[in-house]
Amino acid sequence: MGNARSLLWLLLILVVGVCCLAPAWAADGVEVPLTEAERAWLAEHPTITFGPDPNWPPYEQFDASGAFVGISAELLTLVAKRLGVTFEFVRKPSWDAVVAAVKAREIDCYSTAVATQDRKEYMLFTRPHVTMPGIILARTDAPAYTRLEDLHGKKVAIVSGYWWEEAIARDHPEIQIVPSPDIATALGMLSFGSVDAMLNDPATSAWYLQELDIRNVRLAARLPGATNLAVGVRKDWPLLRSIIDKALGTVSADERQAIENRWTGSAFGEQETSFPWLLVGSILAVVLVLVGGVLFGNRMLKAKIAAQTDQLRAELARREEVYRAVARTTVEVTGAATQLGASAREQAATAGTFHTSATQAATAVTSIAATLDALLEAVEEIHAVAEHTTRRAEAGRQQLDRLDGVMRVMAAANQGMGERVVAIQKSAEKIKLATVMMVKVVDQTNLLSVNSAIEAEKAGDHGRGFRIVSQEIQRLADQSAGATLQIEGIVRSMQDGVEEGVREARAAREQVADGVDQAEHIGTELGGIMEEIARLTRRFEQIRGLVADQSRGTETIRASIEDVESGAQAVNASSAELADVSQSLQQAIQSLRAGVSELSEDDA
Repeated sequence: MGNARSLLWLLLILVVGVCCLAPAWAADGVEVPLTEAERAWLAEHPTITFGPDPNWPPYEQFDASGAFVGISAELLTLVAKRLGVTFEFVRKPSWDAVVAAVKAREIDCYSTAVATQDRKEYMLFTRPHVTMPGIILARTDAPAYTRLEDLHGKKVAIVSGYWWEEAIARDHPEIQIVPSPDIATALGMLSFGSVDAMLNDPATSAWYLQELDIRNVRLAARLPGATNLAVGVRKDWPLLRSIIDKALGTVSADERQAIENRWTGSAFGEQETSFPWLLVGSILAVVLVLVGGVLFGNRMLKAKIAAQTDQLRAELARREEVYRAVARTTVEVTGAATQLGASAREQAATAGTFHTSATQAATAVTSIAATLDALLEAVEEIHAVAEHTTRRAEAGRQQLDRLDGVMRVMAAANQGMGERVVAIQKSAEKIKLATVMMVKVVDQTNLLSVNSAIEAEKAGDHGRGFRIVSQEIQRLADQSAGATLQIEGIVRSMQDGVEEGVREARAAREQVADGVDQAEHIGTELGGIMEEIARLTRRFEQIRGLVADQSRGTETIRASIEDVESGAQAVNASSAELADVSQSLQQAIQSLRAGVSELSEDDA
């Protein structure tokens, strides 16, 4: 009994000694060189909130008790102690939720994030405090992926919200990005063949592969360069960025290395070191040595303990196998639920797109139908005007035809009148000639009368009869001369009138001829206009037919759009059902994980 008590005291001393070997986490009196303005700012903001990735071991995670642990946790805790403020680490269900909260200013800072172009729009970043390479993960039976170009056309899993999404979408749009809510789900999708590859960092990949016992996934390639992660501070707090940057500058390389060594080693084949497991291993080694010394002399107790130990190991192995099987099942179900949720989101997005497109198309078709109705009404009006114009043109043409007939009759009458005037003129000429002959006859009669008078004078009384005849002849000659002069005047007046009538008839005939020509020209033009109107009328008939066909086609399109919209609503409803099923699966998975964690705690 005394020996056992001595051994217990020795064990306690050894445990205390080993614990004392662990490096101190408290601040060691290092002063951060802050300005007065920075100190005043810290005094006004004693508590600052940070949004870590909840599932990113060994850098950031929340343990079973809800405490924030990991490389970033230790480093930022050291920074907070040196600044004399409190950093509050807000737990969110996913990195996407952290990003949304930071953008909404519900959280002040990213604890560890890549300074992407998108994040620089609303955040300021300190100097990097975590540097890590990027890797391509693939199944063991997959082709050799040695660079990102080999993944063009492939499905690649990336945790939603990680900086890889922005970089790949920008630099390699040929890669089909498949978002995943967390690393475990992404590895499960890769393991079960839902995706061709995955992009991540070595440390977290190795941690999850070991934790989930996934053996068909390998490191395919290390990407060139390194990824720098820093603290992100809201853009309206530049002093806080300067403060944290100065505090990070006080952390020495040895301190950083010590923190990293407590949590990570080299992934994929190299030994990992972790401070808690190193401490527990040291304690277990001491306990085994002491127990071995105590039990060295007691074979029966040793045999009993050995039997119990074998039984316990068998039970532990069995439970460990159960835990791994449950973990694999959880990953498989999580992958299926994630795919189901993604399919539901895609269907919902597609349905929304269909609904929007159908609504826009229906609006456009309604507008087109209204335009077609207005166009059809305008065509009807134009057609009516064209028909009315055609009737009036036809009436005008008929009037012109009648006018042309009248003008032609007038021209014929004018021509006949001209001919009669010419005949009269010729008769007047004949009368004139006759008058001339009468003048000559009068002259001869006068000469005869004179000669008769002379002969009568010669005859004396015997010539008295001749004298009387001569006097009568002279009187008749005088009367004939007067009549001849009157006839000559009348003939001259008639000639003047005839000549004037001829001139007027000729002018009238020319005007009538011009009127006939103009009437013919106008008739020809009206005929051409009527032909054009007839051709235009036929075209309007064709347009009216086409517009009517288009209107009927628009109605058909509208009916089809209504069918598409109904289908989109049905797809949307099915997507909602899929989303509900996916959510139920996620809740079941969470319950399963909680049960496994409780079982693990009970075993511990």
